[in-house]
Amino acid sequence: MKKFEIGETYFQLGYYDLEGKLPSIKTLVFIGMDVFNEEAVETWCFQWASSVAEFGLYPEVEKGSNVAVELVTEETIHAVFTKDELIYRLEQGLEAWASEGP
Repeated sequence: MKKFEIGETYFQLGYYDLEGKLPSIKTLVFIGMDVFNEEAVETWCFQWASSVAEFGLYPEVEKGSNVAVELVTEETIHAVFTKDELIYRLEQGLEAWASEGP
């Protein structure tokens, strides 16, 4: 199971296309496990980086702030990476695309 550190930056990798040529990268900051206790399943809670920049890191934000969070379950946690893991995944994808030829 992946380990995440509170306050550290991670990246959620997805793709806009089925071929995996158009990556979508969301920058997230880990704020803890099951922070909001709304889910019946184990949930990794991340705050969007843009929200951290605007409001600060949850829970040290002013009341009423519109903090943007991403709740990630076991089904999708495999798509959240450290910077080095993200770079590796993107490089692997580029190599695969290059080997396909024009």
